[in-house]
Amino acid sequence: MAALERYRASVRDAGFDLGLELVTGARLREHCPWLGSRALGGSLCIEDGQANPRLVSPAFALAARQAGAQVFERHRVDEVAHDGTLFRLRATHAEGTLEVRSPVLLNCAGAWSGPIATHFGEAVPLQSGHPAMAVTEPLPFFMDWSLGVEGGGIYCRQVARGNLVLGGGAGIGLDAERARSERDAIATLSAQAIELLPRVAHAHFIRTWSGTEGYLPDRQPVLGPSRTTPGLFHGFGFAGAGFQIGPAAGEVLAELACDGRSTTPIEAFAIERFFPDAKAERPVEAAASASH
Repeated sequence: MAALERYRASVRDAGFDLGLELVTGARLREHCPWLGSRALGGSLCIEDGQANPRLVSPAFALAARQAGAQVFERHRVDEVAHDGTLFRLRATHAEGTLEVRSPVLLNCAGAWSGPIATHFGEAVPLQSGHPAMAVTEPLPFFMDWSLGVEGGGIYCRQVARGNLVLGGGAGIGLDAERARSERDAIATLSAQAIELLPRVAHAHFIRTWSGTEGYLPDRQPVLGPSRTTPGLFHGFGFAGAGFQIGPAAGEVLAELACDGRSTTPIEAFAIERFFPDAKAERPVEAAASASH
């Protein structure tokens, strides 16, 4: 509870009003009667919500297309360079090669953003992580909050159909592009879920999976302009929170691309924090490879 209180105080001191309420005892049981006995208290955000990435992400892509954007899926970026005026990008796909030229380049390739940053003289310690995820069969609806345990371990939400979507622990990276769930991690996740939510004791997992996310040492993203190359803007390393804050990050990047600056304070996420003693360098003229 002390950590939750510190977080609430830091948010309030920063000038943000998230409406966080610390709940314990009878108040906790009133809001969350389905919690296990080991849950002693929590931080409740009444305005918090949830969304399904499998529905929302395609909806964003559709909206972008309707606004005039061209979306090219399953294109591997094989080469990117800057000729002094424009960025030149070459990507391969099943039917051939795509070449693009633009005065602006957004490096938003997730866990694969590192090679692009390195190519322009901004190598950062970006690592890949693989979360362990699972979903249960549909259950009678009982949990109307998104739930997470302070300090990590398990997080979950229940969708309208009744399925519980849970995450916690790590999966296994198979190669640069694929990952899968890991048996011991899923077993631990099951035990934690039953302890936290006794109602799931006899529920079946109908699917487990993993994926690939990008993590920086401070668990904060790089969001903002390149320190070496005008027109290059980074947005990566969201440490699993990209879906949640993606719309806000997208707005920031749109402002940077169109206006050269953002109305949102983003100094804390500058790539310069990884180069405290270095001066701006000229871009490296070499090919870079990345998956997109």
